[in-house]
Amino acid sequence: MPISRQAPLYLVDYSIWADQQLLSACIALAPEEQARDLGSSHIGVSGTLRHIYDSERIWLSQFRNGELLPLSEFTDAKRFPPTPPELNLHDLQQRWHEVWEGLHYYVETLPEVEFVSELHASDWSIPRLEAPAPCR
Repeated sequence: MPISRQAPLYLVDYSIWADQQLLSACIALAPEEQARDLGSSHIGVSGTLRHIYDSERIWLSQFRNGELLPLSEFTDAKRFPPTPPELNLHDLQQRWHEVWEGLHYYVETLPEVEFVSELHASDWSIPRLEAPAPCR
C-alpha cells in the first residue's frame, strides 16, 4: 500500500525543527560549557552535536546514492571525515542547513512508492521507514 508523502515529510521536518531547537539552546551556552567534558560518549555538548550532524550527513549521502554502506564502512574516516572538533556551533549550524535542505528535498522528491521499499547494503538492509530519523 502506498504511503502518502505527508507522513515522511512531517517526520523529516520535525527532526529538522528538533535539531534547530537543540542547536539554538546549545549555542546560548558559554563556550566553556559547550566544550566541557561530561563523561559522555562524545565528550560533551559540542561533540554530541557534531556526532548528530555527521550521522545526518552520512544518511543523506546514502539516500542520495540509493544504497546503504556496508557496516564496516560507517566509521571509515576516509569516506566520511568527521566534523573537525575546532568547528564552533555557529559554523556547524551553517553547515547543517545544507543537510536539512537536502533531507527535506530528498523526501519531497522521492516517488511515494519508494517509501515502502528497502534500503540495501552488501551485508544488511532496512525498510526505508525504519531508517533512523530524520531520514525516514
